[in-house]
Amino acid sequence: MRASLATIVLAGGRSSRLGKPKALLSLAGKPLIQHVVGRAKAFSKEVFVCVKSLDQLNIPLEAKLVVDGIELNSPLAGVLAGALAAKEEFVFLTACDTPFISRSVVEKLLEKVMEKEHFNAAIPRWPNGFIEPLYAVYKRMALVKAVEEVLSEGSEPSLRNVISRLNPLFIPVEELKVDPRVFLNINSLRDLRVAEEVLVELEDKLV
Repeated sequence: MRASLATIVLAGGRSSRLGKPKALLSLAGKPLIQHVVGRAKAFSKEVFVCVKSLDQLNIPLEAKLVVDGIELNSPLAGVLAGALAAKEEFVFLTACDTPFISRSVVEKLLEKVMEKEHFNAAIPRWPNGFIEPLYAVYKRMALVKAVEEVLSEGSEPSLRNVISRLNPLFIPVEELKVDPRVFLNINSLRDLRVAEEVLVELEDKLV
């Protein structure tokens, strides 16, 4: 990569459906969050894991824990805390339930947003219009400004609202030339079983 990049991993949410925090769910004998951090370290200068409290993740992690410190039931609390903690010009934003981060995808997203300076985010988009805001690269200070605007104005505290205040470049998933399963995120026990099945297949495709 031609520019240094920090990764922000959102891990402050809890899943009542899965019975424990998603970050601690086991995939191939290892917590999801360790898969995510391990992948992110391959291309990041620093990795920040955003939590609601330090006791939320009482496991070894090669990352910096950041407490969001905002009484807000929204991912934006973690996004803002992570973006303020980072120092790099660009950040890759993801979540603790996305274990198959592809370095090549992140590099392509970073290259796109660097090539086209008037854009301040590069976000994958599916043919049906669905976007992947938690598998995307952002200009850090533009992201901070957009989140702060949303929170200060009392607007709906959603990532979609933040993105509407950015000038994002949407990249068709097919242009990324990657196995679409790298975007798999874990929302159910079924997803976890699927992840177990495809982990070995994807292992060599995440470079």
